[in-house]
Amino acid sequence: MKTSVRYILGLVGVLIIGFGLGFVTHRSMINKRVHNVNRVDRSSMIANRIIDITDATEAQADSIRLIVHEDMETIRKERKEHFKANREKMQKMFQRLKNQLNEDQIEKLEKEKKRIMRKHRNKKKRRHKSRRTE
Repeated sequence: MKTSVRYILGLVGVLIIGFGLGFVTHRSMINKRVHNVNRVDRSSMIANRIIDITDATEAQADSIRLIVHEDMETIRKERKEHFKANREKMQKMFQRLKNQLNEDQIEKLEKEKKRIMRKHRNKKKRRHKSRRTE
């Protein structure tokens, strides 16, 4: 009887340890793969897709990679400038709105402004929120 209890407790212990190690390993994998999806170099993915579709030679592939990388960098810079310009425009809009409202309305507008500005911030720094509570 004592040996069967030992086997059962041993089995339960091994299962608990396995579950704990599996949870930690799975969580680290999720952090590495899912949370860092935005950090993938899209220019190389696009270039490789174009190379595959066109059956490009090695010389053509090198030039395609260079062209796509340069143009994607330009697009990235323009997008960043566009977000900054939109943010400034929204700040001006809220300032103009304040001139038309009373104090209670301004207070409500400030709350809404914080929500909107949070929504329109640079999304590159945003992390996956499905498991966080706010």
